Amino acid sequence: MRFRTLAIGAAVSLAAGVASLGAGTAAGGTVPPSSDPPATSDVATSGKAAELPPLDPKEIAVEIQTYAKHYGVDEDEAYERLSWQRNLGAFTEAANAEFSDDFGGVWIDPADGGRIKVGVTADAVDSGLSRIAEAAQTLGIAEAVDVVPVKISFDRLAEGSTWLGSQIASLVPTPDRPVESGLATDKNTITLRFASPQLTKAEQTLVDAATAQLGEALTVSFDAQPDLVDGCVHPYCDSPLRAGIRISATGAGCTGSFIAKSKVDTKYYQFTAGHCMVQASGTSWTTRDTAGTTHTIGPEHSWNWGTGYCGGTACSSSDRAIVRVSDLPFWGTRGFVFVRTGPHTTPNTLYPIRADGFSTVNLWVCMSGGTTVPTECGSVVELNNTGTPCISGGTLCATITGRAKANYCRQSGDSGAPVFALNTAYGLHSSGSGCTAYYIGIRGSETALNVDVVFEP
Repeated sequence: MRFRTLAIGAAVSLAAGVASLGAGTAAGGTVPPSSDPPATSDVATSGKAAELPPLDPKEIAVEIQTYAKHYGVDEDEAYERLSWQRNLGAFTEAANAEFSDDFGGVWIDPADGGRIKVGVTADAVDSGLSRIAEAAQTLGIAEAVDVVPVKISFDRLAEGSTWLGSQIASLVPTPDRPVESGLATDKNTITLRFASPQLTKAEQTLVDAATAQLGEALTVSFDAQPDLVDGCVHPYCDSPLRAGIRISATGAGCTGSFIAKSKVDTKYYQFTAGHCMVQASGTSWTTRDTAGTTHTIGPEHSWNWGTGYCGGTACSSSDRAIVRVSDLPFWGTRGFVFVRTGPHTTPNTLYPIRADGFSTVNLWVCMSGGTTVPTECGSVVELNNTGTPCISGGTLCATITGRAKANYCRQSGDSGAPVFALNTAYGLHSSGSGCTAYYIGIRGSETALNVDVVFEP
């Protein structure tokens, strides 16, 4: 199949290739409108443009080195491909505005040199190309963009996956029968996963309802992995307080994430995972300096884990929290991440965060956890994911929606860790199994908890 080529001088090539058609047009029912924005508002759909300085290869060495190793390219090639990802949020917003109901999502194609694909419904490929070209040129990615036809619009996928997530919430989650769902723009489909093809009666009822509701937009698979939250010594830092350090409360150990400031006053907070508050029997969180001396960060402020566990905020089916930073003169208010060394990564104790953003399928992201060494990186494989993670040991399980699914490696103790790339905050690590991981989008977390991530200049 040949795609139309749009020439903007020699800037944008909508190249020939293989379309990502996915499962096809839904049949057997329509997706009901959601009363709330799709959960992809946490992780997926658009971004706000930011005035950012040029990327410094030394600052983003961890992304360059891990990407180069993973995809078998040299570091110059890795840097070029990663640079295309920086403005994907703003580009996605422009593409969505131009194609509207015909928009099929944006994704990165590692098999095609990391190029950026814009999906549009097949009969709308000819429309709006000049707007896409203009946006691509403005954002400096003109040479890397292709427009490809898809069958199902992003709105239908987002609404369908949100509906499916609400149906999963009706199941009683258990650690031995994980269930999850999510959308993949590169496959143009919604996937419902079980651990085994031997379904329970309730699981079969869910499959039947999803098939009737979503039709060919649905893919059912049986490769769901155990999904355990990663609450839990190893990394500590002196002041200033930063993301990627181990934090503790009585009965729990997790990872402190991005520093944030209240939207309504001058108070500062540190993000982490909501389930850490469930595990802790105390409400005051601490960390240590490099000499091993314990210092108080502050008390829990607002958090939730699923719809049944929350404090200081309305319960929702997410996994996020903020801890008050009580001693600002001691801790400071800086926007750094502690990036740790490894065989393919360069350490950076003061990695600067300069923006926040939404995630995209195949976006390369890194996670700096309180247990895992070195800082781990991988690609985003799914958006608007719903799953049923359990606290280690299976004592408590919850249904969590609006997650991004990625393939970086994680361990117990990494809960709450910062997920980031190219000086941009993307999310809060939540749970996983082995090298399958899930995180909660930072934009939705900022909105829900009424704070903004602190940026470095």
